[in-house]
Amino acid sequence: MGKPLLGGPFDLVDMNGRQVTEKTFFGRYTLLYFGFTHCPDICPTELHKMQRALDILEQFSDIRDLGQVGQVIPIFISVDPKRDTPDRLRKYSKEFHPRTVWLTGSHENLARVAKSFRMYYRKPPAFSDDYQVDHSIFFFLVSPDGKFMEYFGKNMNAEEVANKMRQVLITDKTERQQRGEWPPNAKLIKEQAELKAKSQAAAAPAGSR
Repeated sequence: MGKPLLGGPFDLVDMNGRQVTEKTFFGRYTLLYFGFTHCPDICPTELHKMQRALDILEQFSDIRDLGQVGQVIPIFISVDPKRDTPDRLRKYSKEFHPRTVWLTGSHENLARVAKSFRMYYRKPPAFSDDYQVDHSIFFFLVSPDGKFMEYFGKNMNAEEVANKMRQVLITDKTERQQRGEWPPNAKLIKEQAELKAKSQAAAAPAGSR
């Protein structure tokens, strides 16, 4: 059975107001979590679990041997852009893993990336600032070339997440070595992605562009 076709391009902003796309992370493994900063319990709990899982992961010698590539980048993507402004994310970030990238954006852009991961969330009401956002609870592991690798549900603890990530990362390294693609080259991955996009655009029927 193959992997589900999850993930894809995105265009968001970080807690400093800078544009961030999927290409920003080419060459590195990332671990995504969708949530919102006004969440009273589940999101903080899951973010601390993510932090603990990454701490455990980096204790394995075979992961340390991967160098910087093995330092998975945790990414928080807000599903509450109305309240989760860059300034709000910046203040909230102080309680969590210092390597975490905090992202927000327009409702349209966030809905697009959530849909690409088949992530359910309920759009917040326009008439109130006092609400909760119902959403799916998963971590998504993404490869250095922006492809979905694995997901981890709320039922898994930090140790289970770390052990599964270790297995996926080491398998990916072995397969990349066999293809002569190790270590992942961010510049080359970006060039290949841009070339593929141009090729697809050129091949598309004129009416669909």
